[in-house]
Amino acid sequence: MRELMEGIIEFGKTTTKDSFIEEEKHVSSTIQSALSEVYLNDGDEVELVKRTIETLNSSRSYHFKLESTFIHGNKSQIEFQYYGKKAKKELGDLLIVSTLTRRGTPLLQKLTIIQAKKDTRKLCTWEIDKEQLFFLSNWPEFSGVKGIFPKRLMAIPDYSGCLGSYYLYRAPGDFVFISARNLETLLGSKKRVTFDNLLLNQSEIKNHSQAGLSSLNLLSSLHLEELSYIYEKYLYRLYERGYPFQLFPHNIDSTSHVLQNVCFCKNVNDSISNFARLNIGEPIYVKDAVIPVNDFGYRMLNTIVRYVTRKDQGALGLLRSFNADAPILEELDMEGTSVDIIHTVTEVSPG
Repeated sequence: MRELMEGIIEFGKTTTKDSFIEEEKHVSSTIQSALSEVYLNDGDEVELVKRTIETLNSSRSYHFKLESTFIHGNKSQIEFQYYGKKAKKELGDLLIVSTLTRRGTPLLQKLTIIQAKKDTRKLCTWEIDKEQLFFLSNWPEFSGVKGIFPKRLMAIPDYSGCLGSYYLYRAPGDFVFISARNLETLLGSKKRVTFDNLLLNQSEIKNHSQAGLSSLNLLSSLHLEELSYIYEKYLYRLYERGYPFQLFPHNIDSTSHVLQNVCFCKNVNDSISNFARLNIGEPIYVKDAVIPVNDFGYRMLNTIVRYVTRKDQGALGLLRSFNADAPILEELDMEGTSVDIIHTVTEVSPG
């Protein structure tokens, strides 16, 4: 538990550095340039996702690392009940994974499964499949037909409300990130959502966001000796130096900038900033702490990583290393499945 606490504190300090901010801005501008080329050439959703992945994979940063892969094949399909009728839908296979490490050891991992949509006729309007949105928002009882989910009946949790989400790509070369749960709330009975509508309802989206890891009282899980150690070594020094964040705020509107549960990002800059700070996604792993994590999501990710390894030995080296001995879904057969993964790593080194 002490290692996790120290890592979180160092993490908060690192993300306030000018060099950290400069790196995330550089990555963002590179992605926007790549996406603008796709739009100029009338590329589709697949090309937009592919270029996003390729651009991130070529990025070189000191404070946080990026790796990604794009495996061609058939999209995953799932089956579930939609208001009394059976629905079978393709599921977005873009997985975004964020890992916080300290001295090379993973402290925390978060995951979100993204469905990509391109704007309609470059008008910053997106048509949303209501059945697919229902699934990604509510995670009802379902079964896998083919792809990344087992072919059996399942009911899996979504603690953060951000296990399922969307990249809404828009001209001239950008995207909006939004959790499926928030998108469903905003869409209501409509089939389309506009960029202006998303911006006008930012406050409503934030109000629907659930508390993240930073709002959990981790300090109460420490023994008295550990608590004294953390206070003496870190907390009072940080507050004396005026670092502009609270480590464990009581609500999502506090001044903390790390380990929150952000469900909406208006553009690429906003998205990269929040991914780099592990503010986005469902917690699937945490080291030595009593925090609710999505064990199914963790085992599913590890199974997918092993599949990717068979297809491309050079892909996702860091993620493969971090999760090498982690549990998997034994019964899953993914042969011929399309999988896209983006993995961000923030390394915390004290001193």
